[in-house]
Amino acid sequence: DDSGLRIPLALLPVLPIPFLIAAILQRVRSLDELQQQIQLEAFVFSLGLTALVTFTLGFLENAGFERVSPIWVLPMMIAFWGVGQIIAGRRYR
Repeated sequence: DDSGLRIPLALLPVLPIPFLIAAILQRVRSLDELQQQIQLEAFVFSLGLTALVTFTLGFLENAGFERVSPIWVLPMMIAFWGVGQIIAGRRYR
């Protein structure tokens, strides 16, 4: 019976995430003030759009629509962060 290993193995991919967070923070801290501002605006853009989409999907789920897996939240945030970087970057040109 492998049930004792199932949960630790399922959580194994989560272990590197704190290191990823630390690396991102270190990278942002190493940027100049303008680039930090661009990253902040991109992050706020991503946070806002992700909240809008997830709340909308949640309300639609309550109305009978099919549930969307939460596994898509992080890729969505990353994509919106990239779009936010483009928008913010253009603003400061």
